[in-house]
Amino acid sequence: MSSNHYTTLDIDSTASQAEIKDAYRRLAKQYHPDSNREVASHDRIAQVNAAYEVLGDPQQRRAYDRELRGFASGSRRARYPEGTQPPVPQRPNGREADELLYEWLQRVYTPVNRLLQQVIKPLQAEIDDLAADPFDR
Repeated sequence: MSSNHYTTLDIDSTASQAEIKDAYRRLAKQYHPDSNREVASHDRIAQVNAAYEVLGDPQQRRAYDRELRGFASGSRRARYPEGTQPPVPQRPNGREADELLYEWLQRVYTPVNRLLQQVIKPLQAEIDDLAADPFDR
């Protein structure tokens, strides 16, 4: 079992995207059951795939690197001054939550309702014309 995705792919943490891709291809050939049955390992190829999924995407790689740096510094609390803790977000009480929800619904649905009315009003006249009995006249 490897300690992180970089050791899984046997590369340095400063490796370029091309080096990551090359390492993935090399290990996939080595451990995939279709290409090398002698040393094929389902667990190992799953680790290689998981590592490449994270490191192969630059955004996921940056987030993973930040996570690694956070764990390397001891803990997440190490970023706050001694004796302090991260601020705890305050949750609104029931009435405040209802007011926030109502406000959000108004902001979202009022413009949508206006647009729908612009479509529906002319549509109703069309429906009435189409639904008229041609023999009524």
